[in-house]
Amino acid sequence: MTFGTMHLKKNRWVWVVTLICLLLCRGGMLFSNVVGIDTEAIIRSPENLLGSWLATGRQGLVFMKDILFEIYNPVYSGICTVIFMMVACYLWTGVFSYVSGTDHVLANLSFSVILSSSVILTEQFYFKLQSMEISLAFCLIAAALQGMFLFAGERKKLGLVIAVPTMFLSFCSYQVMVALFLGGTCICFFLYVMRYMEEGQEKLTLRKVLIFVAKYVVVFLAVFLANQIVTKIWFSQGDYLANQIYWTREEPLTCIWNIFKHVGGVLLGTNIYYCKTFACYVLIFLAFTVLLMSAGKKKNVARPFLALFMIAVLGSPFLMTILLGEQPVVRSQLVLPFIYAFLAYAAFLLMERLTDLAKKGGNRACRHFEKRREAWTVALLILLTGTYLLQVKYSSLLIYSDHVRYQNDVRLAESIMGKLDEMQGEDECPVVFFGKKEAVLNPSCVQGETMGHSFFEWDTEVDPRGYYNSLRVIGFMSTLGREYPAPTMEQVKKAQEMENKMTAWPKEGSVIKQNGVIIVKLSER
Repeated sequence: MTFGTMHLKKNRWVWVVTLICLLLCRGGMLFSNVVGIDTEAIIRSPENLLGSWLATGRQGLVFMKDILFEIYNPVYSGICTVIFMMVACYLWTGVFSYVSGTDHVLANLSFSVILSSSVILTEQFYFKLQSMEISLAFCLIAAALQGMFLFAGERKKLGLVIAVPTMFLSFCSYQVMVALFLGGTCICFFLYVMRYMEEGQEKLTLRKVLIFVAKYVVVFLAVFLANQIVTKIWFSQGDYLANQIYWTREEPLTCIWNIFKHVGGVLLGTNIYYCKTFACYVLIFLAFTVLLMSAGKKKNVARPFLALFMIAVLGSPFLMTILLGEQPVVRSQLVLPFIYAFLAYAAFLLMERLTDLAKKGGNRACRHFEKRREAWTVALLILLTGTYLLQVKYSSLLIYSDHVRYQNDVRLAESIMGKLDEMQGEDECPVVFFGKKEAVLNPSCVQGETMGHSFFEWDTEVDPRGYYNSLRVIGFMSTLGREYPAPTMEQVKKAQEMENKMTAWPKEGSVIKQNGVIIVKLSER
């Protein structure tokens, strides 16, 4: 029986619980007809949206759309997202178990439950037009990590055959997948070295570790550069990340402060995306790893490397922050939920290793874990349950808030469409929108980075003012079954001359027809 089959059967109840947790947390969002930002674009004009993905180096997403036979179908996308997330949990825990040499059921459960309920993933999956492909990319990263370990750790050429294409496709699907691969690599390094902590010098040599790491580095750089070259020559029309790098336009001290502020915010759980139990898992991870190092043999080359890779694991969620000099948008912080889930996984795995060392005559700390193993297990399960409930609380609140936002957007759009239809002639006129209308939410609602924000408040100050927000609103109205011609930039600039002479919606004079263009003023500037 292969390792993959044994991993599947041994953890069959883990997959059942994970599926239940996943559906309870985000099933209401994945299978709803609520339309969010950018989803209107793929409904109204999929060719233009896919073209914009190609222009920003996301040709992998376009390829996945083709092979999965999907442009936009919320039900199909929701089903596939659930399936791919389940496969991702199976593959990631399988990689961890294979590298560490231990298939721990509770560790696998912890990883899967925390990842499936992540609030950051809720924000990412708000963009339902790509949720299926992002979930598939998670699976590809796991396959790449498994392939790399087979190649670097077991000298199997098959691993390279698996790793290279999966790395390449995931890297060109979403830029942050590069950071996710590096985060997963840090985890594999940690587990690889931890596996040999209780062994002697003869089991793990400095040369062996350096060769192992070097193979990862060489293959990663080769695939990364190949993707960059292919993207630059045939696809991308600009550097998507370059526009987000603050180091080039802010003082270095400001960027350094931004990095520390982000790290502190994650550890302290300062917003709904960062769970307050993260710091607890960090402390447990640090404490258990230090105890493991102190319990192992003194002359063991694994000890300094374990400390190094421990730091690398904890630092990997902030790679993008360090690169940009500023906190990235929440939906791109995808490394953090995986590291969070791994810390919960590692808590059970490290406890298992400490108790194993106690049986072999380990130090006092190891014997402590052996005697109180049941108590620690209960404590970790309580922490896991609390983390899941906190994440479900905020994920469901964001989903509910965005549903309320959508209902209000529909009502406002329908009232404006009624007025527009009264003014349209035989030849329908383009429509220009100025100003904004923020989402009207009830006291129970919250607003996330994108969730809970109205279509009528996006891109209102982007130059040329009145152009891009008009495309947003017209696209949203298209999802409700009514098509209006989009204005040209020249028409928008001429319409700007009338803005100050108009009243704000819904007053008389807030909608006028001028020079063959209908102008709607939503608010005063």
